[in-house]
Amino acid sequence: NKLQNMAGIEVNVIRHFETVELNGYKITALPARHFNGDNANFYIIESGGKTLLYAHDTGYFFPDVFDFIKEKAYRFDLVTMDCTNIDIPTSDESSHMGLPNIRRCLEKLAELNAITDQTVKIINHFSHNGNPLQDVLEQKVKDDGYLVAFDGMTVEM
Repeated sequence: NKLQNMAGIEVNVIRHFETVELNGYKITALPARHFNGDNANFYIIESGGKTLLYAHDTGYFFPDVFDFIKEKAYRFDLVTMDCTNIDIPTSDESSHMGLPNIRRCLEKLAELNAITDQTVKIINHFSHNGNPLQDVLEQKVKDDGYLVAFDGMTVEM
């Protein structure tokens, strides 16, 4: 579904579990666990034989998301995860994740063979609530093998 606003900007509406192709990218929308009724998404983005899971602004994944990933046999080259709450105790029903939720989510993705030791894992989408400085956060996750995003960061896949 395409919408066009008065400024001439084209908006593409993607429904949950729907895949569209746009400018050489294959984009699949997944339902985010965000705020009730907001119909939020996060995305699988494919291009050039590489697959990215862009999971920001979401809590722990819904069971049907894991089922979809398993059914489609996705294997992610890079996963970037919401880490708004960092160390704040956060329910898996919450609209964002912290480190414990991310660890459980990545363990589940590993069980589904959707990620491997070769998958680049990045935490991102931080909030002032979590509050650690970059070097402190890097120390917290060094044993997990996560990269900690920063402004201007680039990653080659």
